[in-house]
Parts: sequence; structure tokens; C-alpha cells
Amino acid sequence: MGQPPYPAYQQILKGLPAVDYKADELYYLPRNVRSHRVYGYSPVEQVVMTVNIALRRQMHQLQYYTEGNVPEALIGVPETWTPDQIGQFQAYWDALLEGDSAQRRHARFVPATISKSFVQTKEAGLKDDYDEWLARIVCFAFSISPQALVKAMNRATAETAHDQALQEGLLPLMRWVKELVDRALREGFGWGDLEFAWQEANEVDPLTQAKIAQVYLAAGVLTAAEVRASLGLGAEGKGGAANAGRPFGKYSEDQPRDDHGRWTSGDDAGVDDGKLGGGNKIEGNMPPPLPRASDNKPTEKMQQAVAGVNPENGHDNCVQIATAVVARLNGSNVDAYAENGPMIGVHDAEKIFDVDMNVAKGGIQGVYDWVKNSGDGATALMTVMVKDEDGNLVGHIVTVYNDHGVVGFLEGQDWGDGVGVLTNAKSAIRRYDMGPKTVVRIGKLVPRR
Repeated sequence: MGQPPYPAYQQILKGLPAVDYKADELYYLPRNVRSHRVYGYSPVEQVVMTVNIALRRQMHQLQYYTEGNVPEALIGVPETWTPDQIGQFQAYWDALLEGDSAQRRHARFVPATISKSFVQTKEAGLKDDYDEWLARIVCFAFSISPQALVKAMNRATAETAHDQALQEGLLPLMRWVKELVDRALREGFGWGDLEFAWQEANEVDPLTQAKIAQVYLAAGVLTAAEVRASLGLGAEGKGGAANAGRPFGKYSEDQPRDDHGRWTSGDDAGVDDGKLGGGNKIEGNMPPPLPRASDNKPTEKMQQAVAGVNPENGHDNCVQIATAVVARLNGSNVDAYAENGPMIGVHDAEKIFDVDMNVAKGGIQGVYDWVKNSGDGATALMTVMVKDEDGNLVGHIVTVYNDHGVVGFLEGQDWGDGVGVLTNAKSAIRRYDMGPKTVVRIGKLVPRR
């Protein structure tokens, strides 16, 4: 190949030389390199034989309707009949049944020798699995899914086939583009310290995307600002508005409480889904300060788990707080913290933590007993829920942890008395019990049972 300043390539237009290019002015980079040829092997060339076969099959299908002399059936006649007799009987039979679908449904009396020699002819199928195979080959060559051209699949199989088509067909093209851009950066621009990289597509399902972001935050891979930027949001702010539908997490400003600061209204709470938010500041009627147990003091690990975990003092982010507290406790991200909102449903919280929230036997005391009896490191999520006067589920979620025999309810929301740790069941009951209609659930994280 000619090297600069000599030309290496020449463009031919209408049979005449048009433009000469030097080796540093034009890159020839075939995607599919062949060992015995200079030129590459394009997708069109790869499917030439396949398309040729498909075209001939289509011609065969067309001729089924336009050509051919094989009748629907063959019926024998007595051997003594002459050609004229056969023709007369054929004309009689056609005149009797042709164009009259009602007559075709009637039985006919014919000589015994005729009825015994009936042969039903059958054409080969116009479409079979081979047609699908041809479609798959062409689709694979051009990196597209053949789903629309093949037999119906169930949803899981269709998604797997789609992902496989992208992976097997698109990744080689992506690698080829990367090599091209890297070479252009290095040789064309002189930027040898730069490298081209593909930005992987984001998961489009909102719940799956939220779970991925939660894992990255908990592991310290991304910051909250980086997650917001990936969602197209600004680096600052408190997140989106609360979910529409049934609000779950705040009482109205006139929600009554008893002498101990506990909510007193609400119908019977079922086990259907609701939104988990947290406590709400009620002007003029604040909940009591966090009581401390006389026998057990919060451990240093518990205090570190809640210290600064809710820097914006959000009241709609108890699920986010629980996620950050768990990350601090298990060491996956000791600096994890929770942003304010949006409120998250119970079923979505179950998916985030990969846990089933079941009704706790014995209520808050039962949650305390399970964590206590499960030993050091036992971790559970506790939800307390009721229905407000409008029939909407409201409630709160909190992490319960066993640190060498000391059980603590780790509260990250400041309801006017600061965040803290409750280290006995009576204190937790006073804090979280919202009346006789309260439903308490437990999600057992460690150990799994």
C-alpha cells in the first residue's frame, strides 16, 4: 500500500478515476475480515444464498395459486368406460355441483366401482419451519430480532430471544465502531490518551432502574447526585413529587392523638399495599421524646448507623432511610444516607430488600423477640400501618438490629425529638403503636427464615 505522500486509494465514478486518497486520509476497515480475500464479507453477501432460496420458495407459493394441473381428488371409473363416457360423466358431475355449495353437502349415490377408487391428493405445505429458519438467518445477519416473523412465543422466551439477538448481532458492530474511533483519535487527531467507550443502555423499567440505583448507592459506586443526573434531574433537590393515587405516609394536620401522643383514628388495616413515608410533624401535638431503656444502652454501631443518615430531615423517606441503615450495618456503605422521598409502596419495598413482609405474631413485641432470639447480627424490617379517616393506608418502616444481644429500633426520622435508637420493646410500642387497629409486619433479613 502506498504511504503518504503517495496515494493509496482511488475513487472510480462512472468508470473514470475521480479522487485519490492517501493512507492517512481514508481508512478501509472491513467488519468481517476473510483470510483469502482483501475485501470483507458484508451482511448482504452473507445472506445472498438464503435470500435466493427464499425468493424461489415464494415463486413456488405463487405458482400454487396460478399454475399446476393436479386436481383436488382423483376418482376411478369402471374400466369399460370410454373416454367419451368419462367426459360425459365429468360434465354431468361439474354441472351438478359447480358453484352450488349447498349441493356439495348432500350425499350422492354412485356406482360401487366409483366409490371404491377415490384418491384425495394433497399439496405440500405452503409454509413450514424452513421458512422461519430462513427468516432467522437474515435477521441475525442484520442484528435484528426475528420475533415478528416466527411463531408466537411467551413473554420470557421473547425477551430472551430479543436480548440474545442484540448481544450476538450488535456487540460485534459495537466493537468495530470502537476500533474505528480509537484509531481515528490516535492517528487522525493525535489523542493517544483518549479511548472511545459505549455508554450502556439504561433499564427502561422504572422499578428495575430504581433497584439498580439503590444498589449502586448502597455500595458507594455512585453518589446521589450522579444517580439524579442519570435520571435527567439536577444535582440538587429533594426528588420528585409523591406518587399519585393512595397517599401513604402522612396524616392530616388535624389527626387526633391520645395522651401518649399515639394516633387514635383509622379503620381496620388490611395487608394490601400502601405507601411508606414516616412520621409527620403535628403542630401543637408532638410525639413524646425517644425513651431510653434503663438496662440496655444503644451500642456505638447502632448510633453510627443512624447518625446523619437523614441529612434533609425528610418525613417521606423511611424506606430510603432503612436502606441506608442496612448498608451501614452490613458494611457495604458506611457513608450511606437517604434523600427525601419519594414515598415507596410496601410491595416495592419488598422487591428492593428481596424480602417478604409478613404480619408479625405478637406485633411490635413479636418483632423484638424474633430479633433478640436470632442472635448477634439479626436484622429485620418492621412496618406499622393503619388506615386513615379517608381509607388510605399510612405507616412507617424501621430497621431492627441485634448487636451482641442488644436489640435496637433504629429511627432515622426526627419527629421533633431527634433521631435515635430504642433498645426495648416497651419503648418501641409507645413510639410506633398507632392504636388497636395497627397492623405490624416483619421482613426478616438476617438470618433468612
